[in-house]
Amino acid sequence: MMSETPNLGLPLLAAAQAQKHVTHNEALLALDALVHCAVLDRDLSAPPASPAEGDRYLVPAAPGGAWAGHAGEIAAFSAGAWAFHAPQPGFLCFAADEAVLLVFDGAAWAPAVPAALQNLARLGIGTSADAANPFSAKLNKALWTALGTGEGGTGDLRCTLNKEAASQVLSVLFQSGYSGRAELGLVGDDDLQLKTSADGTAWSEAMRVKADGKVGIGTSAPSERLTVAGNIAPASDNAHSLGTGTRRFSAIYAATGTVSTSDMRQKREVEPLDPGLALDLLREAPPIAFGWRSGESGRHFGWNAQAWLAALGARVGEAGLVVRLAPDRPDGELGLRPDQVTALLHAAVLELSAGMTRLAARVAALEADAT
Repeated sequence: MMSETPNLGLPLLAAAQAQKHVTHNEALLALDALVHCAVLDRDLSAPPASPAEGDRYLVPAAPGGAWAGHAGEIAAFSAGAWAFHAPQPGFLCFAADEAVLLVFDGAAWAPAVPAALQNLARLGIGTSADAANPFSAKLNKALWTALGTGEGGTGDLRCTLNKEAASQVLSVLFQSGYSGRAELGLVGDDDLQLKTSADGTAWSEAMRVKADGKVGIGTSAPSERLTVAGNIAPASDNAHSLGTGTRRFSAIYAATGTVSTSDMRQKREVEPLDPGLALDLLREAPPIAFGWRSGESGRHFGWNAQAWLAALGARVGEAGLVVRLAPDRPDGELGLRPDQVTALLHAAVLELSAGMTRLAARVAALEADAT
């Protein structure tokens, strides 16, 4: 027949036992010491000099004094003496001086929540992790902050992402309703790419920063100024505009002018520009001075796009000179291509030059006849 309980080691009353209250009280004192156990310390090598009734301690390794031979046990001071209780695997104990919850693993006391979590297979915060997403979090905010210099850190915070090889993917995928809308990262190579999608299936490359520092702008231009160390190039040749009719750059600053393709091998239906037509257009759409209704202030000089459109309408259509900046807008905002105006000016200057040459020859002939 057992004389004590198997887990807490509480003494049992025996049949026909004399003074059963002694055994019963021993069981109550053991329960008082072990249930909701909270010890004052676990590092004292010997009992304190003046313990109070009910004080409890974890006895460390190689203890001395009245604790000798009770390493790892729970020491409880009661009725002027120390009582010792051997822990069982799974016993919990709160160390008040450290504010840490301890668990007995069968050999030693250790923090119930370890200071370091290593080699976890899965971790879910607010949700369940699975094989495809071994780390999952469902929350409204997340904060990463640097360890300050006053805390033993450097004050810096650098998040490192790494992929195995250049041909693989390292990216951050932005989704709406679990459908991809944007992806930023090293997607299949070592260029930094920004891709966008309207449906999560068809993707367009919006921008690429090549590993050599060159920047390429794809289907949409950024709304703010873009500063780069290398060249800026579209994702594909002759397929993308810089800005749109409703998202314009306020000004373009450059050390030299723009360069446009002028190679004859790229042109078709080539014919001389009618100088008479050029002169007529320049007369019907003269330059103007104006101020913007909004945006940049001050006086400006340019042309009236509506006047150019009216002048061209009866002749050769828009001819690539008048541009409908936002054809989907009700007001149908118009713009001009200055490079086309320059060609007309060139033709007009040649015509005027030829006219001046003919006039000079005629004046010379008249002067010769007069003599």
